[in-house]
Amino acid sequence: MVSVIFYGFSDAPSYGKELSVKIAERFNVDYPDAEVKNDFDEEEEEFKIIFDLEGDDIDGPDTFLCEEICKEHEVYCEILNLDKFDSKSYYYDEEDKWFYK
Repeated sequence: MVSVIFYGFSDAPSYGKELSVKIAERFNVDYPDAEVKNDFDEEEEEFKIIFDLEGDDIDGPDTFLCEEICKEHEVYCEILNLDKFDSKSYYYDEEDKWFYK
């Protein structure tokens, strides 16, 4: 399974929840079967919107869609496959490229 995670930082848990609704609406247009989960770490003041997709290739999800969401909502994105320890990350405020780990 591949997970697409959008995340950012805010001291208000409600901000992440409101943003997750907007991101989920946009992401689900292209991936209507994606399961979505929300997480907020109060200590780190970090919110995450996590989509689980079928497949095991981190190059499968549409990176242009992810970049569009990152830029529009000023969030970061990570696409990962925990089974294979593969991941790639995108930072909206840095170079316009994906970083592979």
